[in-house]
This record gives sequence, structure tokens and C-alpha cells, in this order.
Amino acid sequence: DTPFGKQEFYLVAHDKKSSSDSDLTIAWQKAHGMKIQALVMSTGDLSKKGKEHLKDWGNLVKWEKIKF
Repeated sequence: DTPFGKQEFYLVAHDKKSSSDSDLTIAWQKAHGMKIQALVMSTGDLSKKGKEHLKDWGNLVKWEKIKF
């Protein structure tokens, strides 16, 4: 819940050493088809090109590093 109501995300979780721009692109494409935002969570780091994609897409795709 947010002050603007419930938010829905398309969630993708990866157990990889590194997430690439293609991981973000696939998540964005699927979320875009559902007309919601994408959230990508990974145990690894995000590639340099992936970081550039996040800047370009603004609030459409979120990325978080998680630890277990």
C-alpha cells in the first residue's frame, strides 16, 4: 500500500552473480504487457549496461540486491 493506493509489480528474482541489461529488458517487456512496473531482485550485482538502462527507464523498472 502507498498513499496513492495499492501498487502492483511484476517480480523477477535471480540467484546469479550478475544481472545484465537483458534481464531488465525481459522483466520490463513482461511488465509492460501487463501495464505494471517491474521489480528485479538478485543476489548478484547489476552490470554497467544494466545501470544505464535503469537511468533511462526511470520508475518503470526497479532493481534491488538481496542477501540470504
